[in-house]
Amino acid sequence: MLGYYNRPGAPNSATLSGQIDPGGNAALIVQGLTGDTSHTVGHVHEGSPFNYSVTAHFDSRHGTGKRNEARDCALDFVRR
Repeated sequence: MLGYYNRPGAPNSATLSGQIDPGGNAALIVQGLTGDTSHTVGHVHEGSPFNYSVTAHFDSRHGTGKRNEARDCALDFVRR
């Protein structure tokens, strides 16, 4: 699985990657660059690199996930 949030390499962007098993469970890695400092852990400068892992579950059209580190964050996925 490969997904993107905004344009890769730009501030406030992320790339999600990982494998989805036959039962729909997934372990994902998110890597990207921070956006507005008021929304970042530790208020780091815009464009700073970040990464974290996500535990997720997918069905044929939709998925949900939970960030595993730093702060609570729920993710919602829609297949296109």
